[in-house]
Amino acid sequence: FFLLSFSYSLFFFFSLMLRRPPKFTPLYSSAASDVYKRQDMNMFQSGHRRYGQKKGDGDTSVTGLEEDNWRYVEEALSMTPLKPVLDAEPSYEGIPQGLHDPAQPRWRDCDVRRYGYWSVFAGSCGHTYGHNNIMQFLKPGTPGGYGADGIEKPWYKAMQDPGFNQMKYLKNLMLTFPYFERVPDQSVIAGTNGNRYDRAIATRGKDYLLVYNYSGNPISVDLTKISGAKKKVWWYSPKDGKLSFIGEFDSKITPFTYDGSYNRDNDQVLIAIDSSKNYISTEWLELPMAVSYTHLRAHETGRNLVCRLLLEKKNNTCLVCKTPPPLNSS
Repeated sequence: FFLLSFSYSLFFFFSLMLRRPPKFTPLYSSAASDVYKRQDMNMFQSGHRRYGQKKGDGDTSVTGLEEDNWRYVEEALSMTPLKPVLDAEPSYEGIPQGLHDPAQPRWRDCDVRRYGYWSVFAGSCGHTYGHNNIMQFLKPGTPGGYGADGIEKPWYKAMQDPGFNQMKYLKNLMLTFPYFERVPDQSVIAGTNGNRYDRAIATRGKDYLLVYNYSGNPISVDLTKISGAKKKVWWYSPKDGKLSFIGEFDSKITPFTYDGSYNRDNDQVLIAIDSSKNYISTEWLELPMAVSYTHLRAHETGRNLVCRLLLEKKNNTCLVCKTPPPLNSS
């Protein structure tokens, strides 16, 4: 599988500090409590089944919760001791629902986004992206499994698919704000939350909050959960990374409805920030490319850090921010 770039940085950063990096593949549709009890990081596999779908190879269990990967995150975060958690295999873009039958509908970019935002907003340290053709490295003339065809779409062309290219918007959003103070907090959503695709997921820091709304269902948000008498609010599109400033609001429970159709391809993130903070400008139409914490640390110390691999040997500048390494780097 392919990790998001921000998840990869965090995952590698954690691995450097761990006594024993994780070495096993999680079980199919398994919760974090089922595996890794002796490891330094909890991982789970939310799998590829849709709601109410049987596995198809002898498994007759149907829970009706198959797509709710946020539940596994919440379970992992309730365990003692507290450890980072990651969805190691969510639904892959272009793979059949249920995995085994190529005649089944395929998971789309909107589904890939939903798994990512649900997991990260519920408290995951990052997220894993997968694509049916990429994970098999299919090339022209190569037959593949799970209904994939290298003639129709080799792995390098699959990298042009929408879900693959939309993952950077999740990275940019999460790294726009103070990352290590962020907590999942579903009390941000006032009143009764929805089920299945209407489920809104909230996360916040001390002075900002984010609510992912997959279906476009109206939501009420408790703006008192973060600092500030006034809050500036935006809609953010996981589909194209576009920002839309919608105004300044008093610190109270406030209803929000995105002006768009109610469907599976209209997901939005509500961003609310203490008006005294300047994480985002009201004039921005999109977020700038975020730089990872590990990358910033590389420029602080200059020694023995993973992100020094980003240094381009030709002109000795960083491939991300185009600046030279510190003078003390070797």
